[in-house]
Amino acid sequence: ATDKINAPVQKHAGLPEDKKFKRAVGGCFIDSDDMLWCENKQGIGQRMGDIKVQSGGGSSSEGCAVSLDNSLYCWEEKSTSRIPLEEPSKTPKRIDGMTAALISSGTSDNMCVVETDGTPHCWGRDMFNEVFDAVAVATQDYRTCYVDTEGAFWCWGRNKDGTLGNGTTTDSPVPVKVEGLTVALTP
Repeated sequence: ATDKINAPVQKHAGLPEDKKFKRAVGGCFIDSDDMLWCENKQGIGQRMGDIKVQSGGGSSSEGCAVSLDNSLYCWEEKSTSRIPLEEPSKTPKRIDGMTAALISSGTSDNMCVVETDGTPHCWGRDMFNEVFDAVAVATQDYRTCYVDTEGAFWCWGRNKDGTLGNGTTTDSPVPVKVEGLTVALTP
């Protein structure tokens, strides 16, 4: 039986034919040797350095990845508020002082990383500097949501279509609790 995690993804230009890939976040893929590949602007996959990773996201021009030892690595062609680098780096550069567990990268201008102790960090549009305990986080289309340690669902960012789930259509720069939705957490 094929390992579901390493099940082949749809072939992309630039990805080697002799490896199996699992999809990471956005336009990135992880091969069967734990190496990260990300698409460039032409949709061609490029290997992102020599770091073995467990997760990653973005594109070849900007993104972040978590190595097998839970170190956070990021890259970006030019400075943005979306990536936690002090200066641009085209290859993955280790972010000192952060041990990451997972990455969530939206399709537009935001990224969150959850540390191994459950502390999330978010960068980009409509982000904030509050500290909260999370067991899961997701970003997409100018909004970010997370599940806290009690199973409550929280979101912030763009809300013109009411997708934050708090009964309004007002954008929120801080998390608002999604009404009537909780997640059952397994021990």
